[in-house]
Amino acid sequence: MSLAAVETPQHHFPSSRKSKSKTNTKAKKQSSRDQQLYNIFSDIQTLYTSSKLSQTVTKHITSTFTKSTTTPIKTLLSLGLGSPTTPSKNQSRILKQLAIFLAISTSLEAGGHSVQLYAQDPIFTRADESFLSSLGISISRTTRGSELGEAVSLIDSSTVVYSPFLTLEAYEALLLHGAAGEKVRYLIGDDFEKLMAKWPKFSEERKQVTRLVKGAVGAYRRRALGGDGFWEEDDVAFPMALYERGDAGMVKAKM
Repeated sequence: MSLAAVETPQHHFPSSRKSKSKTNTKAKKQSSRDQQLYNIFSDIQTLYTSSKLSQTVTKHITSTFTKSTTTPIKTLLSLGLGSPTTPSKNQSRILKQLAIFLAISTSLEAGGHSVQLYAQDPIFTRADESFLSSLGISISRTTRGSELGEAVSLIDSSTVVYSPFLTLEAYEALLLHGAAGEKVRYLIGDDFEKLMAKWPKFSEERKQVTRLVKGAVGAYRRRALGGDGFWEEDDVAFPMALYERGDAGMVKAKM
């Protein structure tokens, strides 16, 4: 057998170099997309800081979670955030919700609370989890948007739940049925007064919100969180409120 017969065909080498080139190009494109996302998010954080909404939220966070009058807050848990890295018509709104979440954490830390951050949404992708982890946020898991999943073990009197656009089914599990026997003490999310007005009078969704208001929300003190300079029409802004349940569990909500 000749020497030429056992040599590796030369055309294999260009193919290998081409494959490496494609891999490097893909990695560069991914890195560029990641950097673009961080830049966009940084701009959103700057916009939030300068908005009237930020002033209102900070004011109520500061007054509600003063170190001398409340149980130390140890956990800030986001439920139903959405996918911050997936390009969609809702991506800007999701990133803005995330900016508020991190700003709340900053306010709590400034008030003397040492807070661990968690986020849970069944639609999180690996890219979402990587992005959130880079921001200091740990991932909690659930398989369905209507179920609390691992979040159950995170909720107690030292937890603040942040829940923009949470499904009504998840709100029922959170507020009506409780989490592992614990009642949510602090909730920052949809303003149920505005949420009720969103649905037609005889719709199933209106009935669900009514059950929530009559069965759970009435036991909370409500502080509306509003302000200009942040939400735009395309964001589909959501009216927010901070709900606080007293030690006795019956602090009348201002509905």
